[in-house]
Amino acid sequence: MIDELETIAKAHESTAARIALASVRMQPGVSSTIIGARRVSQLEDNLKSAEITLSTEELALLDSLTKPVLPFPQNMQPMFASIHNGGTTINGVAGGASLVRKSDAKTY
Repeated sequence: MIDELETIAKAHESTAARIALASVRMQPGVSSTIIGARRVSQLEDNLKSAEITLSTEELALLDSLTKPVLPFPQNMQPMFASIHNGGTTINGVAGGASLVRKSDAKTY
């Protein structure tokens, strides 16, 4: 992540801190950014991030490096339609083939 921030910073003649803050600021739904500066020089540097506009490609790259890998059950979300819809289409969402095979089904 730091290496990519540095690469993007060089392209913008900026700093990694400014690029990181600009990327946070440009995320959908973000209306403010908390700056954790301890010195006036850090505050001044951080405030210059408002002057930076990252490209769609730069944002996508940084997003790909920070996207969390969600644990169970979120990792199963792509299969939910198949589990819930059982091979049918409901509200325009195709369920795909059912995940339960007939050989796995038990008769009681």
